[in-house]
Amino acid sequence: GDQVSCAVIGTPGQVVCWGSVLGGLMGDGVSHGRGDPGQPFSTGAALPNISKAVDVSVGHTFACALTGDGAVYCWGRDPNGPYYKTEQVADSQKVVLGDASSLAVGYSHACALRRTGQVVCWGEHSSGQLGSSQTPAGRNRYFAVALPSGAVGVATGQFHSCALLSDGTIYCWGDNQRGELGTGTLDQPSSSSTPLLIPSFGDVVAIYSGSTAAHTCARKRDGSVYCWGYNYYGELGINDLGIDHPTPQMINSWP
Repeated sequence: GDQVSCAVIGTPGQVVCWGSVLGGLMGDGVSHGRGDPGQPFSTGAALPNISKAVDVSVGHTFACALTGDGAVYCWGRDPNGPYYKTEQVADSQKVVLGDASSLAVGYSHACALRRTGQVVCWGEHSSGQLGSSQTPAGRNRYFAVALPSGAVGVATGQFHSCALLSDGTIYCWGDNQRGELGTGTLDQPSSSSTPLLIPSFGDVVAIYSGSTAAHTCARKRDGSVYCWGYNYYGELGINDLGIDHPTPQMINSWP
């Protein structure tokens, strides 16, 4: 995240965070004025319900953890409404989901892959990044994304999301001003709440993005890596700095 860092350490899976204490980002019930903000602070002692964590991911002003039994906990501050959590987890601990197998956190939204292959998303929906035509209403509300078949992976960027299906294809939804959806057009559409297939692109085994990223990368079965979307700083790794690409581009050279 851009204000805090978190990690899962030890056994059984303790969550440790350090950085800004504003807005309850530490998850310990303190939102300002505690100690040295440069020192790691364990949330495990204050959050006994978060045990056996296997993953933790941080967005702009919130973070989420996945436990080994499939529970998802989120804490922090939501600048766009209380869609995913109360301000501080220590004040009101709540399980977002109970059967998740993986977790991805964007700038102000998050998605989880359920053990059934279903993808659900919650948080900000300004660019359609939750994959639903509905408008979020109420705390802890998440939406199931309508995909043609079961997913095996999920990735979230700044304002977009992508799912890897069991057949090796990728569907993306959300913001598309930089070609994040990988459909071949920049800003056409500017965004989509409906998952769109990346055409003529398959045999994918893994997908990756980041909470402040407007691009996504995918690894194919043969080990090749492709990226698409924003490329102002050369994020796509294809030696044409500053040119965004709305279709997957293969990285041809490695150090």
